[in-house]
Order: sequence, then C-alpha cells, then structure tokens
Amino acid sequence: MSYPKLLVEKFYRSTLNRNFAEAERLLAKIRSRLPRSDWGEGYLKALEGFLTTYKVKDDKYAFAARLPEDRGELLKVAQEFRARIESQVSSEFDRGFFSAWEYLVRMLAEGRLKRP
Repeated sequence: MSYPKLLVEKFYRSTLNRNFAEAERLLAKIRSRLPRSDWGEGYLKALEGFLTTYKVKDDKYAFAARLPEDRGELLKVAQEFRARIESQVSSEFDRGFFSAWEYLVRMLAEGRLKRP
C-alpha cells in the first residue's frame, strides 16, 4: 500500500523528540495523503496512538515505551508485525495498523530513528 514514507518518518522523529506541534502538523498532512480505506484508517490509528503515547507523561505501560533497545530484538518485533500484516485472517484495518508499527520498529532497528 502506498503512503508518504518521508512524512511518516518526520512524524515519528518529531514525536520521539516531543515536538508535538510539529508531529500534529505532519499527522494532518499524512491524513490527507493516506488512502481512504480500511488500511489507511488502521495506519492512521496507529500513528495517532503513537502520538498519544508520547503525550502522556506516565507512559511506562504503553507499548511504544516498552520496545526493546537491542537491534536483534527490534527486528524480531518487526518480523512479528510483518507476520500479522501477511496473515490471511488479518483485516485490512489490521494490516494498515501493523504496517505503521512495523515501519517504526524497522527504522529504530536500522538506526534511522533514535529514542531520546
């Protein structure tokens, strides 16, 4: 599925750096460029959840805050997301949702994104 990868990467970077005004501006741009489909809705919900996670001061229970630091472990998580994307029983919404998370985790594993 097609999505604005550069905008999404900037969105993740802004969110991780707690620049929420910029992240919200980017999210609005991403929203306008995502396909109007269940896949696009799932992708958008994942991004919105990621942003909300970092806006909350006590995020120790949020999934994004508990992602492993180790590259190998991050790649395992990315593979798990990939399996959900490719599963025959996953809905289009789920495929979009897990695509957003898989992209984030791969960028962290590749060192293209740094957590503060």
